[in-house]
Amino acid sequence: VALRGANIGGQGRVLAVVRDIAARRQAERQIQHLNEVLRAVRQVDELIVQERNPQRLLAEACNILVRTRGYRFVWIGRPEPESKRVVPAARAGARADRLDHVTVTWDESETGRGPVGTALRTRRTCVCQNISTDPAFAPWRETVQAGGYASVAAAPMIYGDRLFGAVAIYGDSPGAFNDEELGLLSELAGNLAFALQSIEHEKERASAERALAENRRLLKAILDNVPDPAWQKDIQGRFLFCNEPLAQLYGRREEDILGKTVFETIPAEAERLTREDQEVIAAGKPVHVEKPLVDARGQKRWFDTIKSPVFNERGK
Repeated sequence: VALRGANIGGQGRVLAVVRDIAARRQAERQIQHLNEVLRAVRQVDELIVQERNPQRLLAEACNILVRTRGYRFVWIGRPEPESKRVVPAARAGARADRLDHVTVTWDESETGRGPVGTALRTRRTCVCQNISTDPAFAPWRETVQAGGYASVAAAPMIYGDRLFGAVAIYGDSPGAFNDEELGLLSELAGNLAFALQSIEHEKERASAERALAENRRLLKAILDNVPDPAWQKDIQGRFLFCNEPLAQLYGRREEDILGKTVFETIPAEAERLTREDQEVIAAGKPVHVEKPLVDARGQKRWFDTIKSPVFNERGK
């Protein structure tokens, strides 16, 4: 604010500039505050890339928020669909043991109307700016205030349609959360949900791959002990599997057959065998034929052969 002064002893005028220092310092503190929140979000994002254990991921995310931003207390709760209780999955901060003495639900009961229960039920970020006066916080007020907590925000962890839990962040003063900070905390909760979904998919894929490998070993153990040649090819005609009798028939090792086509392994009969395979694929059903095969010694041998198409889970 610029104030033009009056004449002083005929010597001229005085120009005074008055700045609202308190407002400027408040704005600077707010910028610093948001930068700390943003730094915590970035550190959690880096953690997501590195940590593939879900329990360690959530625990360290809580530690980062307390350590980097200086929140009083942070915990992550998982919703139980049947009991409607919220079970702590990770926590960090001052007086963390206080959580052992409270009951939080995500239904319409009194213990489900707090920020965490509301965030889970509505799938929206919920904030309590003053624990001492907010009626929704009545069931836990005495216990929580004894830990020095004055305000709390809860952000649901959602990816797609799936609800993984909620991140609850406690401040040590009333009115600790503004809209920008709540937006960043919502982003962090969404990133954690994405990470949990990704970890689950990795585990499911690894489990499926192990089951597939076990099935292949079982199939090979069975077919290696039958006297007849057996094999499987992909849509391009490459051998995916063959048993020992087939390898012996053509005088080759299994590893010299797998991944190759009949043009590379049995060139003399490649065109006829490929035509038969294409007929089976076109028909979409098993084909039963009697046909000759020339073995490694050049002898023609007759086989009663069944070729069957194999469909994937999409029916292709």
